[in-house]
Amino acid sequence: MDLLTNILIWAGILIAVVVVALAVHEFIWKPRQQGLDGETARSPAPSASPAVAAAPQPEQPAEDGGGTGSMVADRVPIAEAAVIEGDEHAPAPAVVPAEQFKRLSRSQRLGLARLTTMPASFDRVAGLAVAACKEADFDAILASGLIQTDPEGERFTLTEQGRTLGAEHLTPEDGELVRQFHTEHFSRLVEKVHATDLEDREAAVEGFELVQEEWPHLLSVLERLSQQEGREREFLKFSEAVNATGIFQTRTDDGIRWCTG
Repeated sequence: MDLLTNILIWAGILIAVVVVALAVHEFIWKPRQQGLDGETARSPAPSASPAVAAAPQPEQPAEDGGGTGSMVADRVPIAEAAVIEGDEHAPAPAVVPAEQFKRLSRSQRLGLARLTTMPASFDRVAGLAVAACKEADFDAILASGLIQTDPEGERFTLTEQGRTLGAEHLTPEDGELVRQFHTEHFSRLVEKVHATDLEDREAAVEGFELVQEEWPHLLSVLERLSQQEGREREFLKFSEAVNATGIFQTRTDDGIRWCTG
């Protein structure tokens, strides 16, 4: 009986030890091991040592036979490559007529506006007489690109944009004033030829060239004088002076008819 009791006691003790061991393993050692494994998984990978990082990387051959530099150039966008290389042959951005006009000073804009009354090309003397501005301002107007110059550099013509921009800044009062300047200038030219001896060959050639070259301006003066009351005498004098060159295409009688209506 005592032997059986001892066996049972030791069997119970052994079972208790096994149960305790299993409990410790299940609830203490196993969770702790899982925690260590998780921290190892979350830890960052060790970085390369400075010696390894500083080591030059082997060049990769480019498909076109170039080195690494050509590969980098291939990756640079076209716009950035143009900035890096600095295209010296790229055309400068064109300046629009409105910007050209804005660059003129106030007096230069006024001079350009007055020149819009010119019906055709004109020389420097006529331009200065009509624009009534300083020569420096006149030169600035010529350099603005709003006026074209002939190959000889002697006659000038307003561009379409220059005429449009200038006309917008010409007041009716100033327009009437400069048209009077225009009439007076070309009247003086004709009077000068008329006052010379037209029998002289040189004077006759001068009169011929004057009418041929300035005919649009002379016609404009004739029309202006014929339409204004009280200027009949000026019209007749002007038409006779032009007619005296032998080139005038309108007879004095026609001029009288224009004046009398």
